[in-house]
Amino acid sequence: MPPHAPGMDDPVELPEEVEAFDVGVIGLGPAGVTASTELVRYGYNVMAVERERIGGLVHLARKIDNFPGIPPSSPGTIVVEMLWEHLGRFPPKIVNADVRNIYQTGVGYAMSLGETSVAVRSLILAPGTRPKLLGLPGEDLPWVYHSWTDVRAGPGSTVAVIGGGDLAIDQALSLHDGDRRVEMLLRSGTTRCNRHLQGELEVAEGVHIRTDCPPLRFEEEQGPTVVYAKGGHEIKLPVDAVLVSIGREPALPHLNDAILGLDRARYLAPEGLLLAGDVVADRRRQVAIAMGSGLDAAMRADEYLRRVDE
Repeated sequence: MPPHAPGMDDPVELPEEVEAFDVGVIGLGPAGVTASTELVRYGYNVMAVERERIGGLVHLARKIDNFPGIPPSSPGTIVVEMLWEHLGRFPPKIVNADVRNIYQTGVGYAMSLGETSVAVRSLILAPGTRPKLLGLPGEDLPWVYHSWTDVRAGPGSTVAVIGGGDLAIDQALSLHDGDRRVEMLLRSGTTRCNRHLQGELEVAEGVHIRTDCPPLRFEEEQGPTVVYAKGGHEIKLPVDAVLVSIGREPALPHLNDAILGLDRARYLAPEGLLLAGDVVADRRRQVAIAMGSGLDAAMRADEYLRRVDE
């Protein structure tokens, strides 16, 4: 059974028969794969946990132009294949699970994996991020999505994309590549993407940008509809689907059954709890940065374990 902690800083006691590892890694995106394989290479016994699929957000990448070592404009799947290949060379134990809670044990941490727990001496959190929600009425309707790969509207359909950053534009262009008509709703008067994406957006026929149009709600009384504000008026836009892409936030597990924030997680670094990847990258969510972050976390975990073993 999962351990239970009575307080935020109270260590829990684990059964003697619990499986134990030197290092646990939560998340197998570029950062988690780099961290776990590097620690296996160092000779540590590593368990890596991934709740969805190896590669993380790289699966969503339409084109990757800034990762040396692969041809420009390669799809994200090329990097995913590289991650799988590297995992095969230095394989940790991989478990498919959603780690909702971690616990302090006094000598490390425990990861709660459903009805079982695993003990680790050091723990690297690389769980990535989750989409931010608008919090608008109707956002839970089945035709409102937060990832372009989930959109079920096929070629010839109209998809409203809400957001104007790099990820929103990249996902809009991915939908456009699939022969969808894209209506972009920007709350401000301009996009916030890089110049390369802006250049692609400007020549993409079938992508219509509506500026200063904050969305108000989603409704389906007469079919899927986005209601947005423009010039003091409410305007209804019929669509087949909506993609909300307004940013992402850290997807950290709970610690001792309480919310774990980034500041608290950073405070625990001297106790072997380390952060890596997009969870600490803010807006700098790039493959190369994530891999470097994972390598840094692995080296710090190695330093920590060497220190406690002295």
